[in-house]
Amino acid sequence: MGGDRTKTLLQGRSNVRLIQAAQGIENKKQYKNQATVIVIPTLKMIPVPVVAAWFSLLHPSMQRMSGPNFFDGFEVAEAYNRAIDVILEQKPLASFQFVLTMEHDNIPPRDGLLRLLESIDGGVDGNVYDCVGGLYWNRPQTAAEVSPLIFGNPEETPRTFFVQVPKEDAIQPCNGMGMGFTLFRLKMFREGKIAKPYFESIQELTEDGNLITQSQDIAFFSKACDAGYKMAVDTRVRVGHMDPESGKVW
Repeated sequence: MGGDRTKTLLQGRSNVRLIQAAQGIENKKQYKNQATVIVIPTLKMIPVPVVAAWFSLLHPSMQRMSGPNFFDGFEVAEAYNRAIDVILEQKPLASFQFVLTMEHDNIPPRDGLLRLLESIDGGVDGNVYDCVGGLYWNRPQTAAEVSPLIFGNPEETPRTFFVQVPKEDAIQPCNGMGMGFTLFRLKMFREGKIAKPYFESIQELTEDGNLITQSQDIAFFSKACDAGYKMAVDTRVRVGHMDPESGKVW
């Protein structure tokens, strides 16, 4: 017993518990470049609970962070396109590894970014992804219409963007997701595999008179799937989706 104490005093706690200490560094990924740019498109006033969640968001230690960077007054797809162009045109930001998108009505958990950084690099299920997002639900007209924003099973063909049923505390591969709290590898935009504009809000009238609409998230992830990128939702990261008018959080 005295020998163990002497060893600790001479070598230090972490050296004596080297395996456990090394695992702690591995879990935190402190040796990797996790530099992250945070981007937020804004069109209106931001509710206090949302801003409070942003200010309390934990960041990885000893890593470069930029933001939140606001892109105000643009249509949401245009805001995201401008954000990516600004990042890639500025040398300090262009060398960052990740882009985290947050939106004006989403309330992320305090440890949300840390968990996404863990899951994107295979720290949870052993699989490395190009994009991972937190789990949140749509803002329905009625409670019966609520559904999770996790779309399509990549193991199924042909490709679909049907809603997936969320699993408890899991990393769920998918074809697309919302962008209210979503972590992208910047290489998805640097590599040139996804044609510009990256994000589009599409409205098309078919020959038979039907209106087809596609939000900027589904439009982007459809291109990302074509380019071979892998996406997933981390259901450990539970993100509130707030209705600013009523104050309800879905």
